[in-house]
Amino acid sequence: MKIKNFKGSYTIAQSIYNGDSLYAVVNYDSRNSKTGNVYQLSFIPVDMFTDTGFDKSSDDAVCPTDCFFKDSNACYVNLAYAPRAIVQSIKAGNYQPKLNYQMLSKNILRLGSYGDCSCLPYEFIEKIIKSCKQGYLNYTHGWKSCDPRFANIAMASVETIADKELANSMGYRTFRVRPIDGEILNDELLCPYEKNNFITCSMCMKCNGNNGKSKKNIVVTVHGTAHKIKSYEHFNLKQV
Repeated sequence: MKIKNFKGSYTIAQSIYNGDSLYAVVNYDSRNSKTGNVYQLSFIPVDMFTDTGFDKSSDDAVCPTDCFFKDSNACYVNLAYAPRAIVQSIKAGNYQPKLNYQMLSKNILRLGSYGDCSCLPYEFIEKIIKSCKQGYLNYTHGWKSCDPRFANIAMASVETIADKELANSMGYRTFRVRPIDGEILNDELLCPYEKNNFITCSMCMKCNGNNGKSKKNIVVTVHGTAHKIKSYEHFNLKQV
C-alpha cells in the first residue's frame, strides 16, 4: 500500500480569545524567500472561508485585539492566498489530521505565518516548541495580555519605541517595525536579511524569545506594498 505524502499536519483546537474552533496547521513546504525553507505553523479559524469568500471578523479567534495590523489594512497576510489554500487542502485530505510531533523535530518551525501563538494555551505552544529540535521562530502581538511565560518563547511584536520599552520591561525581547529611516536603538539589531538578503531567518535564528543566545532586540524597516506601508506610517505618526 502506498504511503500518502502529506503536505503537513494539523489539529483542531479552541481559541482562548473567544472559544471558536481553529486549525493549528503545520505546512512542511515553505516558498518564503526571507525565512528560508522552514516549516510554517498557521492558526486559521475553521469557519473563516466559504465557497464564495471569507469572514474577516472570524479572525477574532486568532488575532489579538492589541495587534495594530488586525484592523488597519496593513496585515502582511493575504487571506485569499495561503490561508485559503491551506484550508482547501485540509478538506481535500492532503494534511495529516493530527499534529505530527516527530516531523516537527526535522526542521526549523516558524510559528504564526498567520494568526498568533497566544490564541492557544501556553502549554500547547510549549509542547510544539519542545519538539522543534532544529529550532524555531516565534512572535506575538498579544504580549500585553497573554500568559507572561510567552516571553520565554516568543518575541514581542511592536510598532513603536514606547511599546518596545514596555515589552522589554515585561521581560520580552522585541521585534520592532520601524518607519523608513527610523532610528535603531543601542539595544537593537537590524534584521540581518535587510543588510544581506542571502541571510535568511533560518540562518539567523535570533527571533526565539529568551530561549536563545541573542540578547538584543530586533528591528526591521517597514516593507510590503505601498498601501500597507502608508497604513503603518499613518499609525506610527499618531503615536508620536
